[in-house]
Amino acid sequence: MTNNSYYIGSTWKEGAAPVAMLSFEEKGAVAVALADGRVVFRLLDRPESILTEVEAHRDGLCAAALAPDGETLFTAGEDGKLMRLSADGIPSEFSRFEKAWLEHLAVHESGVVAVAYKKTAVLLNADGKILAEFSDHPSTLGGICFDPKGKRLAASHYGGVSLWWVGGGVSQKPQRLSWKGSHLNLYWAASGKYLLSCMQESALHGWRLPDFADFAMSGYTRKPRSFNWSEDGKWLASAGSPGIVCWDCSGKGPMGRPAMLLGQDNPEMTVQVACHPSLPLVAAGTENGGVYLARFEDERMVNMKTNSPAEIVYLGWSSSGRYLLAGAEDGQGYAWQFNED
Repeated sequence: MTNNSYYIGSTWKEGAAPVAMLSFEEKGAVAVALADGRVVFRLLDRPESILTEVEAHRDGLCAAALAPDGETLFTAGEDGKLMRLSADGIPSEFSRFEKAWLEHLAVHESGVVAVAYKKTAVLLNADGKILAEFSDHPSTLGGICFDPKGKRLAASHYGGVSLWWVGGGVSQKPQRLSWKGSHLNLYWAASGKYLLSCMQESALHGWRLPDFADFAMSGYTRKPRSFNWSEDGKWLASAGSPGIVCWDCSGKGPMGRPAMLLGQDNPEMTVQVACHPSLPLVAAGTENGGVYLARFEDERMVNMKTNSPAEIVYLGWSSSGRYLLAGAEDGQGYAWQFNED
């Protein structure tokens, strides 16, 4: 990994902080979902150029997710609307929930979609028809996610996580994964082996499936709200401390194993992490606007050029790994395009 293995494609400025930056690579576009309710479609290799701009939500936009087919973008907002947008920026209302603030969104390749507000998680089919509503949760939900096969929906809350069968109907009782504290963002490993929760108490908590053995990962400086698995599933990279805290999830998992710290030469607090989809490489964003890359194999680090001291609030790779996209709290956007070699 050398400094000339990439170049900075563009920097640009939005009028609001990005919630998500999602790439439609075959269309050559990136959709930037903004907290003020807009979605701006830009050229992927020259994102300073606007293709179209859509007001998806009249109030704030809370969550956005790209459908696995790479052709459709879903957004959820404070106005209770669940919107579907094509890669050309054409919006349509997928569903609506009156007087609901849709905080969380999950989309599975099977076509099923889930949204959450207050204590309720809702499942919808590919046509926007409600399949089930699950409200048997002890507190407001902190996050939702599907298992890799789309058979179960996980919902986090105070005291743990509830698991629901997607095809189980509304009369089912959830399986509770209990652990004291407030659970927020969820991430299900692509292997299906682990379910991880970010906790308000500055820790991660995990369950090894299907035996449901649980394990705590503590020692973070602050709440590690961003975490991601390496392309081979071995390492769980996480934010929440200076550097990148990485847990070895091979074999029986991280229980009893110390964490590896990448990026120790960067003293800034890491707030976002994103693993490359096919290389042993992880990107990190800091609270002071920095972005850097680190390799799992030899811990080498490369700083990327940014021009804003504002906190990085979004960081992600395109599906091919050719583009790294980042967005700062002040609306500054970045795109790095990597050389083929």
